Amino acid sequence: VYTVRAGLVRFERTTERGDRRIVRLAGRGDLIGQEALLGRAYADDAVACTPVELCRIPRHLVEHLCEARSELLQELMRRWQRALDESETWSDALSAGPARRRVLKLLALLVRHAEADEVHLGVARKA
Repeated sequence: VYTVRAGLVRFERTTERGDRRIVRLAGRGDLIGQEALLGRAYADDAVACTPVELCRIPRHLVEHLCEARSELLQELMRRWQRALDESETWSDALSAGPARRRVLKLLALLVRHAEADEVHLGVARKA
């Protein structure tokens, strides 16, 4: 499990037709990699859109802290729900309607994650 300390990560999923779809973005303060807490494989590919700084939280530490402090478990569940809500927002906003409207919705969603009044539109290249 990771907390994003700085930067922007996009999560992509490959459709049955082989198309790549953005399903959500994660920015500063967001929790990513929650699937590891359930021992599940990651459902989506994570791609750094900007230089990213992450804080790794080992699974065993999360489990221990959740047992000792119930409020931590509640916070974890809130963050997980926020990630689900974000994914649904992306799906709804970007999957239907005229291309112009989808691009405008994409820009509005990107602005939510902007740091220092910058919106990054470039594509990260895989090494």
